[in-house]
Amino acid sequence: NNAGKDNEELPPHVYALADATYRSMMLKLDVEGSGSGGGRGVRPTSSATSGCDQSILVSGESGAGKTVTTKFIMQYLATLSQRCAEAKEGNAANPPR
Repeated sequence: NNAGKDNEELPPHVYALADATYRSMMLKLDVEGSGSGGGRGVRPTSSATSGCDQSILVSGESGAGKTVTTKFIMQYLATLSQRCAEAKEGNAANPPR
């Protein structure tokens, strides 16, 4: 219950943090790709990923759940990546008419 906590900021949730990281990275790739004929900004040069690297620091005391939290983050990012790849494959197989 968050009653009485309207003025307090809650700590970031692990999935919200991972989602924001993924979206930021993908947005940067989309912006870079839009100048080269559209599509996802994946180019063979190193400039394709410049500025879109992301990192998440998981810290805490011994036994606080850092390893488990990191596993949740990695699983979430892998799931998002897989869904994105499947959506791209589906769009390539069924081009707009």
